Amino acid sequence: MDTTLDTTIDYFDCRTGGSYRFVQRRGDDEFGFHGSFHEVRPDEVIVQTFTFEGVPDGVALERMQFEPLGDNRARLTVTSLVGSFAERDAILASGMEHGVREGYEKLDELLDK
Repeated sequence: MDTTLDTTIDYFDCRTGGSYRFVQRRGDDEFGFHGSFHEVRPDEVIVQTFTFEGVPDGVALERMQFEPLGDNRARLTVTSLVGSFAERDAILASGMEHGVREGYEKLDELLDK
């Protein structure tokens, strides 16, 4: 079974007050996601909301912190806050780990060029 996800970005306005939406597809399955950027400080931090449209009440607040490592490299630490432990467990059980991992692998490929 092919587990590759194709991603289409509908819009992506990465600035304080901006928003985004993208859709991932695998075969006949389609998964939509959207959110708002609450704070964007280039090379430092991004604070955003993240919503899987299949569970519209399950909004996560995410903080992405960039730590310079030298040699034009940085460490990215992402923290997600959700409404309950049950919501966290449902997210982890959904299989979203594959999509997240694949996204970071594609980012690594782009940055290595």
